[in-house]
Amino acid sequence: MIFDDFGVSTLKSTGKHDPLELLDDRIGEPATIVCGQLPVENWHAFIDNPTIADAILDRLTIAAHRIELSGPSLRRKANCLRYRSVSVRRSKGFSRDQPPV
Repeated sequence: MIFDDFGVSTLKSTGKHDPLELLDDRIGEPATIVCGQLPVENWHAFIDNPTIADAILDRLTIAAHRIELSGPSLRRKANCLRYRSVSVRRSKGFSRDQPPV
């Protein structure tokens, strides 16, 4: 299971238990991945309930491999290359459907 963009939007009071319930159901299951730009040290403030935050972090960190990435966004780099190639084709008279030779 992958939690993508964790921490992007605020959790409603009823939604604070959802990640905990999902993680409880996954105990003993392989591969739970959490991706997001919210640093782990800010999760307690984000979840805004210390008991639930501790329980979520406990279940995630019991056998975790933590990988922190830094540097420029790879999406931004990929989009810049894609837009540059489209504008080059258009400026040379190529259509979108016809790749340059």
